Amino acid sequence: MRKILISFTFILFLNCTKLFNTDTDEGTISGKVTLEEMSNHSGITISLYEHIGLDPDMVAINQEYPNIGVIISQRTEFDHRSHYPEYETTTEQNGNFSLENIPYNDYIVVCEKSGFGYHYIFYLSLSTNNYELQTVNLLAERQVSGTLTENTTWESGRHYIVTSDVEVPEAVTLTIEPGAVIRFSTDPSGDGFYKLKVRGTLIAVGDSLNWINFTSNVGLSEEEMKGYGMVDIE
Repeated sequence: MRKILISFTFILFLNCTKLFNTDTDEGTISGKVTLEEMSNHSGITISLYEHIGLDPDMVAINQEYPNIGVIISQRTEFDHRSHYPEYETTTEQNGNFSLENIPYNDYIVVCEKSGFGYHYIFYLSLSTNNYELQTVNLLAERQVSGTLTENTTWESGRHYIVTSDVEVPEAVTLTIEPGAVIRFSTDPSGDGFYKLKVRGTLIAVGDSLNWINFTSNVGLSEEEMKGYGMVDIE
């Protein structure tokens, strides 16, 4: 009789432990995103994307020849315009946001607002109940075109929309800071994209954490990316 009682008590203990175990492998991602020189920070879209698969052949080449070429990663291969988010929300007036009941996983966070570009956080590993992001400040986009008449700097974190050919003439220097995003619009004449034509000096040195991103201002399909040569240096 004593052995039966002990077994019954042990089973009951296990069942109660399972019943009151609150570990769900889900958490909350929260943070704040603001808009440059704005008092109302509502309506900023916060999207979560799962990490994309990398080309195994390229990964193998990178491993065999680590000092040659570019090491592919989420940073080199991911563009949110080619994927659908797993989770999404928008900010409140003060810029705060919260994404709840998010399964533990590795994510890419995209903060985006029309007129203010987008900002990527490539490596968010959710493994705790609450994950708070550092504040992100989105800078207003700037449209650029024509011939530069003086030395010019394109700032880190800002998106520059090339709406017609931009020329850097002789004796003029264009400096592009790490983290700047240069988005080229399509040329309606059918000659691919508008271009950055450098006849003077171009200084554009990124780093491993802040790349200078030259990209399209439209989608990224094969048809849309024809004539992708966007920087013309003489």
